[in-house]
Amino acid sequence: MPIDPDEFDSNALDLAVRLIIDGYVVIPDAIVGDELQTIIDGFERQCAKVGKRQMQWDEVRTSPELVGYICHPKIMSVLEAYMHHFDQEPVFACYSGARDVGKPGAEPPKPKLDKDGKPIDPFDLRYGQVGWHDDVAGMRNPRASLLPYAPSTLLYLDETFRDSGAYCAAAGSHHLARVGPNDSAIMAPAELVLDHCDLRALPVKPGSIIMHRGHNWHGVLPVLHQRRIIITTYCARSNYPVQEGHTQITEAEREMIPADRHKYLVTYADYNTPQI
Repeated sequence: MPIDPDEFDSNALDLAVRLIIDGYVVIPDAIVGDELQTIIDGFERQCAKVGKRQMQWDEVRTSPELVGYICHPKIMSVLEAYMHHFDQEPVFACYSGARDVGKPGAEPPKPKLDKDGKPIDPFDLRYGQVGWHDDVAGMRNPRASLLPYAPSTLLYLDETFRDSGAYCAAAGSHHLARVGPNDSAIMAPAELVLDHCDLRALPVKPGSIIMHRGHNWHGVLPVLHQRRIIITTYCARSNYPVQEGHTQITEAEREMIPADRHKYLVTYADYNTPQI
């Protein structure tokens, strides 16, 4: 049904509409002050505990600070409005990682050469070293009909810059994807996206969240400083059991998440479906 403006917070509704149209949205200063510092401290403690700075769910799951971020209200208020547009309800899907992917003081990457042998600026949005991609390329058996309801979120624990580590989005690129036989997902050709979409670099402050939907092409500018991020994904409640690889939250982990967010937590067992 249509989104009722009186049913949702106006700011969350604005952000949801941008996500629908542009394929991405920035939530600036979503988490600030002591709350942000608590997550940063938890990130550092967990890195020290597991001995690495790129952590997957099994290495995160014992951290109250990192687990407690799941389904943060600043995310869910936007997803409630976004999913309502599709007559769906949002639920938590995956904790895709907590990562420090930058090295302070790193040197810019060596420029590659164009067909005429001239160096290409690594920070050029069209031809530079951005790593443009559609996440669908890495999905197991993606179904086109489910992708509109599979947004990802990135929480930034550090500032990013136009000349170091900024997320980049090809605005509206999700509109160029197509549906193939048997509900298969067909990605838009890279040249079509990069030559015809508005390519945008999106520097953010610590505590900001970038959200993008399925089939949105994106990348990141070369990272020359510390850049810690937490990635979580969400899906529609009705589609949960037919998608693969969701993070299964145990009772012990559920206790780390505020009770008012438990309505967004489901498992395959809730649908009498074995984990795929």
